[in-house]
Order: sequence, then C-alpha cells, then structure tokens
Amino acid sequence: MIIAIDFDDTFTLDVDLWKAFINHARDKGHEVICVTMNFEGDEYILKHIGHLVDDVVFTEGEDKKPVAQRHGWDVDVWIDDTPE
Repeated sequence: MIIAIDFDDTFTLDVDLWKAFINHARDKGHEVICVTMNFEGDEYILKHIGHLVDDVVFTEGEDKKPVAQRHGWDVDVWIDDTPE
C-alpha cells in the first residue's frame, strides 16, 4: 500500500504520532510519502520528514493527486487536513 501524508497542519500537528505511524507502516512493508503543496527543496520539510518517508513530493501549489502520479506514485490512502 502507498500512503501519502500531508506536512502542514497534518504531520506538524502531532509529529510524534505521525513518526510512529510512518515507522510502523514502513515496518509492515508499506510505502509512505509526503505530498505537500510547498515548493521544491523546502529545507524545513526535508529536515523534519524527508528521512522518514520514501519520497517527498512538492506540488508547488498544484493539486496533489496528479502531481504524485506524475512522480510515479499511485497513492492508495491519503492523510490530509484539506483533501479538497
């Protein structure tokens, strides 16, 4: 399963919870990515979640699903505070 988690106002709301979730999911063989509307190379995001996930996809303001797909990710589960 491929799981995508948002960074702002999702991962950042409870970092310890989401770190444990990400580690558990990856231990169970799932892939976890971060998909954020922020801009490519955001060092703050890379520092705080980049080492935990399989990839960080920066959409630079575009809709998340098509950008993730362009990066080769067909996400099964989205974890996001504003999915619309």
